[in-house]
Amino acid sequence: MLSGIQAFLSINQTQATDILDAGFLVAFFSSVLFVIGYSALAPWWTHRVGWSVVMLDITLGLVLTPTVLHLLFNLYTGGLFFTWYRCLSLFAIAAVTLWRLWLVKLAQDDMLRDVTLPGSPVELDVVPEPVEETE
Repeated sequence: MLSGIQAFLSINQTQATDILDAGFLVAFFSSVLFVIGYSALAPWWTHRVGWSVVMLDITLGLVLTPTVLHLLFNLYTGGLFFTWYRCLSLFAIAAVTLWRLWLVKLAQDDMLRDVTLPGSPVELDVVPEPVEETE
C-alpha cells in the first residue's frame, strides 16, 4: 500500500497533465457513447426523465468540447468565444441539474397521489378503503 502511495506522489507535472488529458478524453467520449448507446436501447425522447438523463450527458460533452478540440487538433481555445462558450455550457449543466431536481419533485408528487402510507402527514384526495381481514 505504501509503495502505491509513494508511486502516486512521485508523478511529475508532465505525467499528471497526461493523466488529466486522458481523463478529459475519456469523460467526453463516454458522454458521447452514452447518448448514442441509450438512443439505440431506449426511446428516451418520449419521456421527460429520458430527456433529463440525456441532456446531462450532452451538456457535459459541451463543456468538454473545447478541451477535446485542443487535445486532438491543437486548436486554440483560449479566446473570448471559447471563454463565453465554456461559461454558457457550465450554466447549462447547472440548469439541467436543477431541472432534474424539479423532475424528482414531480415524480415524488405523482407517487404521493398514487399511494397513501398509514400515518402519513400528507392528506390526499383519495383515501384507500380498509382491507377486510378473513379468518
